[in-house]
Order: sequence, then structure tokens, then C-alpha cells
Amino acid sequence: MSSTATVQRRTVWEFIWDYLTTVDHKKIGHLYLAGGGFFFLLGGLEALIIRIQLMFPNSDFISAGFFNEMLTMHGTTIIFLAAMPILLGLMNAAMPLQIGARDVAFPFLNALGFWLFFFGGILLNLSWFLDGAPDAGWTSYASLAMDSPGHGVDFYVSGLQIAGA
Repeated sequence: MSSTATVQRRTVWEFIWDYLTTVDHKKIGHLYLAGGGFFFLLGGLEALIIRIQLMFPNSDFISAGFFNEMLTMHGTTIIFLAAMPILLGLMNAAMPLQIGARDVAFPFLNALGFWLFFFGGILLNLSWFLDGAPDAGWTSYASLAMDSPGHGVDFYVSGLQIAGA
């Protein structure tokens, strides 16, 4: 490397801080893809546990109540926290470039939407550690949700409302 050419090297922390505070649509698209990928892996782990339970008749790998919780969280995680955000990430990264725009109309709201999605998903999954996950099916119909013990449905409603905002 010559002494006249200066190459600015960014530390890992500067790179992370740049992504945490960005309002650039391409970087927000990357964040959506990474967040959706994380929840996709989490939903895949839940599906794996469900399939292990169903592998043999009368299996006692997990209890019946935990199976219902796992089924609820798997469906919710895959649909609302993986598939939809991955599509949003692709749209965020590509659509402004396809139409020739420099950025999206409200970049701060775009970034806020990602962070609300991510923290809503984290809040929903905290229910595993705080009084049990919901066991009301991924649609959470009222007839199923009203009989759910504990505060799992409260986490379900709060997490999805925040993630959907």
C-alpha cells in the first residue's frame, strides 16, 4: 500500500453503529432480511421440536400443553416474523432502486418500522421465559385464546401489535 493512498478502515463497532442508526433504505432492507432470517431459524427450531414429537405415536418428548405452545409460536413466528419481514426486506432494498428514487419517502419511519418489528418479535418470544408461551393456535381465535393459562396470550397480543405497528 502506498503512503499517498489513505484507506479508511472502519472498526466492527462503527459498522454495527452505522446499521443500528441508519435511515438508508438498503441497510434497513438488510436489517429486515437479517431479522427475518433470525426468526426463520427460530421457527425452524420450533418446527423441528414439533416433528420430533410427531415422529412416533404416543411420544412423550414434550407435553401436550407445550406442544400447543410450540405450534402457536411456530405458526406465528414463520408467518408474521419471518415470511413477511423477508418480503419487506426485499422490497425495501430493491423497490426504490427499481423506480429510480434516491430513498423512501419517510426514511425515519422506515427505520422505526424495522425496530418495532424486531422488538415486537423479541417481546413475543420472551413469553417462553416469562410465564409460558401462548397456546391459542397461530390465528389466536377468541374461543382458543380465552382458555389459555398464564400470560402467554398477553405476550402474543402485545408482541404482534408492536411488531405490526
